[in-house]
Amino acid sequence: MKHKRFLSMLLALIMVLSLLPVSALAAPAEEPVEGKVTAVKSLVTDDNGEPVVDTDGNYTVQISIQGNPVTQTTGSAADVVLVVDNSGSMDSSVGIKCTNAASTFEKINSRDFLIAWTWNTYACPNCGAKYFDIVGDISGERWYTDMPDICTGEVGTVVRIDAAKEVSKEFAAAILADGTNKLAVIGFAHRGEEGGADDTGAIKVAHGLTDDPANVNDAIEKMQAKGGTNNSAAL
Repeated sequence: MKHKRFLSMLLALIMVLSLLPVSALAAPAEEPVEGKVTAVKSLVTDDNGEPVVDTDGNYTVQISIQGNPVTQTTGSAADVVLVVDNSGSMDSSVGIKCTNAASTFEKINSRDFLIAWTWNTYACPNCGAKYFDIVGDISGERWYTDMPDICTGEVGTVVRIDAAKEVSKEFAAAILADGTNKLAVIGFAHRGEEGGADDTGAIKVAHGLTDDPANVNDAIEKMQAKGGTNNSAAL
């Protein structure tokens, strides 16, 4: 009697389990782990889902291997060139715009230029911004000048070239922080004897690509505000 009761309970349990979805009996899904490699074994079956057996009674087991991808972010190294204006206008201060007229500019220097010309340097007495003109020795006519009608400088407590140095150092520190980038430094103005891209003397400060912040800062500290503005030579 007890044996029959046990069989009845077992059959009832099997019937209940057969009604449950497969997912209810499955093990809880594992969280995917980056880089984890999983091997799965399974019997090779035919179209009817029956195991494939050869003439010798051997079964075929198929093994598949799957790896979870690994996410990795890598930055590419960059070569950066820092170009800073070292012309005379950088000698003025950052602050309130200066409104002095060109007629108030004071001549602070004159020198021979080429054969029959004179290079004159002027300074605004209000803000210290510097400009120049080139005048013929015989004709007295002005050949070229970067002198505006109204001073383009500013009146303040921080000199432009000093502000440029500080900002340049902060920029360099950020670029070189990860240790893979390199930075070159160019400080440009205008030599005067030549113009355009041929004016190699316009490059007042030059340091090649380096990943050493100390070398970059040393180059930046050498910058002085003097001369015209030759963008072509710098580029």
